[in-house]
Amino acid sequence: MQSLAGRAAHEIRNPLNGLAVNLEVVRSRAARGAGDLASIGRFAESASGELERAAELVQALLELARPLAAPVDLWSALRPMVALHNAIAVAEAGRDPSVGSDGATAAVTLEPRGGASLTVAADPTVSRIALAAALDAAAKARTPAQVRCSIEARDDGEGGRDGQVVAMLRCAAPTPPLDDVVRNTIAGDDVVLESTPDGLMLFFRPAGRD
Repeated sequence: MQSLAGRAAHEIRNPLNGLAVNLEVVRSRAARGAGDLASIGRFAESASGELERAAELVQALLELARPLAAPVDLWSALRPMVALHNAIAVAEAGRDPSVGSDGATAAVTLEPRGGASLTVAADPTVSRIALAAALDAAAKARTPAQVRCSIEARDDGEGGRDGQVVAMLRCAAPTPPLDDVVRNTIAGDDVVLESTPDGLMLFFRPAGRD
């Protein structure tokens, strides 16, 4: 988590620098009375876009700094991690994250929340460690594929997992093994990790179920 926060903090500087540059252009042109409103407006719009990018990353960092409440909402717990990992992956690939807000340029994505309950009984710290470690492993194996994360309630009974909540982190590339300390930390009846050809699956016991 510290490593993720440190890498993401570096990426926050990029939109802040872009924001400062665009605002300086707006300030200097307005002071000189140079250029029409349309030309100045383009830089103001760019500044606004950079501010939105920075605000999203800062909000994600703040969410990670707060302890998770029990029972844990997995989708809400994973969302800030995905936002930070995506910003890092996009920057490493040299792509512009402001292009394609529909996710076309995103490297790490989280599918929209479904209608089923996604709260689980696992300890909040263990849940966060499990999600962070699995996502980190998938992100390291990302190139050249994307990482697609989803969380859903399983009701097909496959593998004896009927009724459990599963977090699936899909990545075409093989994911590196999780550290033994992490595996031992998350091992238990409430969280089960399975590796599949498509990626990593984390199974959680739903909240309120014995």
